[in-house]
Amino acid sequence: MIRFTAVFFFLGATIITSSQTMYLTGRPYSFSRNNAIKEVGRSWGFKVEYAGDDVVNEIGLDSLNRQMDHFDALAAKTKGLFWLGEFYAEVDSIEILHNKLRDELRRVKTAATDPIQSGTQFFERQIILVEEKKNLFRAVVISTKSTNETVCEAEFLMRLRKRIRIKNGTGCSMPYQFPENGIILK
Repeated sequence: MIRFTAVFFFLGATIITSSQTMYLTGRPYSFSRNNAIKEVGRSWGFKVEYAGDDVVNEIGLDSLNRQMDHFDALAAKTKGLFWLGEFYAEVDSIEILHNKLRDELRRVKTAATDPIQSGTQFFERQIILVEEKKNLFRAVVISTKSTNETVCEAEFLMRLRKRIRIKNGTGCSMPYQFPENGIILK
């Protein structure tokens, strides 16, 4: 009886978890757009993941399409038939806000956000933004040399009021990865 309950619980948790993941396919968006998509997905209560060739090959295209159809039906029940248009309208506004915050952080903390050159290797710096509370954002500055090397450089707290206030954060950790943009957690 205990084994049956454990198996039933595991299967139920797996179905619920997989149904709350929105998969994106095709050509990846820019880093800033992907950041906005992940943040809107998080605020709407689901996870957004990019399904590249590795995911399609692993679980199969038919299985992925079934999961996406199931997710779409679930989202339509809770958010309405036109949920996808509303989702991307919110993504547009969040991306504009994120770009405004990134620009302000680059203006104020230029030493932490400028691209650097180390020897002959170029490191690209990106800023991941995560809304911690209403109008309080965590900005994580990362450097990427290749898909194998992503380093967390600095973390800032940004409060959005009449003007943007920036404080140095404590520690440094990447909130999530962007495999479609070559940023992978290690």
